[in-house]
Amino acid sequence: MTPILKDDFETKLGVIQTSVESDYSDAVMREGGYTKTLGHKIHFQVFEIKNEWLNNKTMKIETSRGYRYHIEKISEAVENLHIYCKLINPTKDTSFGSATGEFLDAIEIENATDVIHIGTEDSELMRARAEISDWMPERFKNKLNLSYSFTEFIDYGFRTIVPHLKLGERIYFHFLIATNTVKQSADYPDELDISTWFAVDQHKQFLDKALQS
Repeated sequence: MTPILKDDFETKLGVIQTSVESDYSDAVMREGGYTKTLGHKIHFQVFEIKNEWLNNKTMKIETSRGYRYHIEKISEAVENLHIYCKLINPTKDTSFGSATGEFLDAIEIENATDVIHIGTEDSELMRARAEISDWMPERFKNKLNLSYSFTEFIDYGFRTIVPHLKLGERIYFHFLIATNTVKQSADYPDELDISTWFAVDQHKQFLDKALQS
């Protein structure tokens, strides 16, 4: 597998890198804002998370990055695609752990001074999109469940194994990253601020609307 798309996001804890990897990297073309491979057309979008997207006005994040991947099957060729989003250069003082929530798969990366959350839709939201064919083929609605997702936890991040699609089928994934200095909550002084966690807890339909404005 070889990267065909890649972006690096510099943070105080290191570089968060996203990449799309293919086993047919020699057949890649860039055309009209899309990347075309042997079997797929990929629209890759990079953006920032806005503080006004957070429900609580006392919550704020310092830096952020969002990645969206719209993928369409354009030929009968069998091609494997993997999407990664992870911290690629963790230091010895940095740790990570699961920070999932309802409809959210997330990882928390931290040291004594800084914290990062990386978040994405969980399998329940993917299944809900499959039920209405919202950039998720309807045939996957019975495959996705609490114990199975196309996206899996890896050290310091995530890997999405794009399922094999039929000609014309479309699929969507995203990853959201938010960073902050470790600090006390403005609303709950005895607790740590979790603005970064709420910042990455966004679903596709919300991003569709928010990024149009």
